[in-house]
Amino acid sequence: MRLKSLSSRLFAVTAVALLPAVAIAISNIITIQRDRTADLHSDALRTAELVSLEVEQTFAGLESVLRTLAAAPVVRTGDSACSGLLADAVKAVDFIAQLYILNPDGSIRCSSVPPASLDLAPAELIAQATSGKPLPGTFHRTANGAPRLPLVLQIGEDGNGTPGTAVAHLDLKWMEQRLQRRSLAPGNSLTIVDRGGIILARVPDPQTFVGTSIRPEFMSYLEEARPGSMEVLSQDGTRRILGYFPPAANASGLYISAGYSISAGLETMRTVALQGLGLALLGTALASLLAFYTARVFIARPVGVLIDTITAWRNGKTTARTGMSEENGEIGDAGAALDAFLTEVLTNREARQKADEARDLMRDELEHREKNLLATIQAVARQTFANGGNDAALRVFSDRLNAISEANRLLKQSGWTSTPLRELIANGVATFIGEDKGRVETKGPDLVVKGNVATAIGMSIHELSTNAVKYGALSTESGTILIEWGLEPGEKGEVFTLLWTERGGPPVTKPDRTGFGSKVIRHALSAQTGGTVEITHHPLGLICRLAAPAAAVIAPPAT
Repeated sequence: MRLKSLSSRLFAVTAVALLPAVAIAISNIITIQRDRTADLHSDALRTAELVSLEVEQTFAGLESVLRTLAAAPVVRTGDSACSGLLADAVKAVDFIAQLYILNPDGSIRCSSVPPASLDLAPAELIAQATSGKPLPGTFHRTANGAPRLPLVLQIGEDGNGTPGTAVAHLDLKWMEQRLQRRSLAPGNSLTIVDRGGIILARVPDPQTFVGTSIRPEFMSYLEEARPGSMEVLSQDGTRRILGYFPPAANASGLYISAGYSISAGLETMRTVALQGLGLALLGTALASLLAFYTARVFIARPVGVLIDTITAWRNGKTTARTGMSEENGEIGDAGAALDAFLTEVLTNREARQKADEARDLMRDELEHREKNLLATIQAVARQTFANGGNDAALRVFSDRLNAISEANRLLKQSGWTSTPLRELIANGVATFIGEDKGRVETKGPDLVVKGNVATAIGMSIHELSTNAVKYGALSTESGTILIEWGLEPGEKGEVFTLLWTERGGPPVTKPDRTGFGSKVIRHALSAQTGGTVEITHHPLGLICRLAAPAAAVIAPPAT
């Protein structure tokens, strides 16, 4: 639209000039809100972790009480003083409502209250009890409506007392009081849920939620393996950032969440931001009004040319130019500079496009040659191994080539310079564990390793996984593998460590000779990292440890 008066033209230019200030104010609001939301996620997860640790400490204390009682002579023998001892323990420990000991045949050995008053735990829960740690049941209410959580623990199986089952009933009112001691901002919440999805304790408004099930869409989070945070609409209708610790992520076996109200968390920020935006808008309006009354210079046409040229570029017409020169005054200088800039941008764009095409062509050629090389090696291997009729050896050789190929695939994604260690390890074991991902646990920081090291680690993970499937932890139903890595201080600088530990497999004995797989691991890792490799045939499971200078392993950060 063409402006028809000098005042209105300058008014429009002034308004356009001041619009970036408004845009900056809006951008600041968005940035602050995003940062504050990220803080809410972090705070919610941290609070859930603290509550989780507190519950774990409670369970640890309960386990200590049960094991101490199990070792008492009167509990071992079932002496008449046993019940009195349990009653005294209940009085001394404020979070225990009832205690009783069962004999192996299910009869009551002794109890903190008369047997007729006992709140017996379900038989299926008792059948699942182990001596490892207290096993929690699910929420229930006693005859008088008191909320309880039963926990069972096998005692005496280690020779420390007569075998039996210790049963404790956790007082959920006590747990609720513990949560209420925490200072919660308005709209925030804390929730503890059993493994069946029933709410054990909740603040605020426990009378409404305790004993009810969480919503169906939240049930899947009970099966999560790691803590996390998310934005949800809570059961009370409040939108919250929810930090949660699932049963698998804490020793108590319970689901714990902390909810932070989004509206309450962002209220102060929004007030300040809106005030700033209001001031920016007010300043823009005053400046524009002043320009409207003081404008005296004709600028509509040259400015229109500038705008039309930029608009044409936005619409894809890259040949558009203003055609201005210094003869058009200062705005003409700006137009000429804009023309030169657009020409430079177009030239750089074309050069970059040609460089990208050349790089893509070279990358495709390298990938093609790599595939041809691997195919050639596999063909030679098939001919070589076929002469000996050793199909198993051929499969092992092919698997090793595939491990190299997978490591190269990850390197290709980052331009053949480095690859994320966590992804490299995950891909290395994925083929061997299938859908049962819980059997392999990985721990370590997010590190990126150099390209040559990535190939060596990829091959080593493959060899260790193959050995675990044949002879180690993955050859049984209950075996597990822990893969840990990190950086440690050393005499000559940081040291990178990678530790493979197997548990739950068949008993391990040291082999009579060193296999080819062990040679691959030792030679590949030590050659590429300049470090040392130790393979320990521990009776409980194979252990492999790499220690190498971090500078030889970790890729420098991208610039």
